[in-house]
Amino acid sequence: MAEQQEICDIARETIYVLSNFEPAFVAKISKRVLNDLKQLAYKSNKIVSIDKTKSLNEQNIMPETRDMIAVLYYNYIASPEEKKLIVQKWNENEVRFQEKLKRKYNLDNLLKKDEVSRERHVQKTDEEEKYSGMLNYVGDYDDENIFQRIINKIKDFFNK
Repeated sequence: MAEQQEICDIARETIYVLSNFEPAFVAKISKRVLNDLKQLAYKSNKIVSIDKTKSLNEQNIMPETRDMIAVLYYNYIASPEEKKLIVQKWNENEVRFQEKLKRKYNLDNLLKKDEVSRERHVQKTDEEEKYSGMLNYVGDYDDENIFQRIINKIKDFFNK
C-alpha cells in the first residue's frame, strides 16, 4: 500500500514539474503515458511546489521523480546524440554505484568485522572455561554420564 502511494506521489510530482515546461516540450511525450501519470497523480494527496528560479536538481522533489523525468526525456525528447550522452552518464553512475557496493560488502571488510567478533567470542570462552572447570569439579560424579546416573537412580528406587 505504501509503495502504491509512493508511485502516486512520484506521478503527481512528475505531472506538476512537466506542467512548468514548454507545451511543445511536453507534447513530445506519449499521450497515453501522460494520461497514466495523471490518473496515478489523482490518487496522491502530496502538495508539490516548484520554484521556477531554481534548476530541476535544486527542487525539493523525490529522487524517483527526477529519474522519471530523465526516463521520459530519454524516451521521448532526446536526440540520438543526447541519448548516447545520457547512456554514458547512466553507465558511469552504475559503475560508481557498483564500486560503492564492493567497498561496502568487500570480503576483507566483512572478515575484519567477523575477526573482531571472533576475538570477543574467544575472550568470552576463556572466561567461561574458568568457571566451567569449577562446574565440572562440582558436578563430577565418578565420570558417569547423565543417562547412567538416571538409570542408577531408578535402580536405587526399585531396590528400596
